[in-house]
Amino acid sequence: MELAIWSVFLLTSLITTLSPGPNTLLVMVHSAKYGMRAGLLTITANLTSQLIFMTLVVYGFGAILAQTPLLYFAMKTIGALYLIYLGLKMLLNARSSSSVEVNADVVAAPPPSRRRFVEAFLVSSSNPKTVLFLAALLPQFLDPERMLAPQLAVMYLTNAIVILTIHLFYGYAARAVRGRIVSAKIKERIAHVTGLTFISLGAGLMASRSPS
Repeated sequence: MELAIWSVFLLTSLITTLSPGPNTLLVMVHSAKYGMRAGLLTITANLTSQLIFMTLVVYGFGAILAQTPLLYFAMKTIGALYLIYLGLKMLLNARSSSSVEVNADVVAAPPPSRRRFVEAFLVSSSNPKTVLFLAALLPQFLDPERMLAPQLAVMYLTNAIVILTIHLFYGYAARAVRGRIVSAKIKERIAHVTGLTFISLGAGLMASRSPS
């Protein structure tokens, strides 16, 4: 991949990653509640999903999804329901723990690593619009006369470094802010806003139109 093309891809990756979405929000939630090690595991799950999606798109799955409305609708529905489920779970957890005052410097006992990894992977994979976006974006940086695998490797590693850097920043920021919040009521309100945000994202995905 030529340096000029790579530079444009890097800039595009930076812009898209800086825009907060479900992945960023979940990194912030896990980092704030369970510590940065949990946040890093969430980022790893996101990067795993990104690798799968980018590989599928480079080898043609994006075109298949765009031409198969039923498949798109199924992926969209499952993804939307999962985001709504996560939002409702956050609301219930916030309500059940609202009467318990927790020291902000103590990291809460996290769920098992496998469960958190699967949760983050499903959030990252929940939106079929990501596949369509990659299907529209990646071919602009691919040279069809060269081997696809090395080009995919360069793009994925670039995107992975960008995601890792930015999401770690968001995670550290969320952890730092939570450490300064002493009031249990404020923590409960933040948890409510986070849960409602996931529900809104799920509802927005459900309401989105399928590709024509």
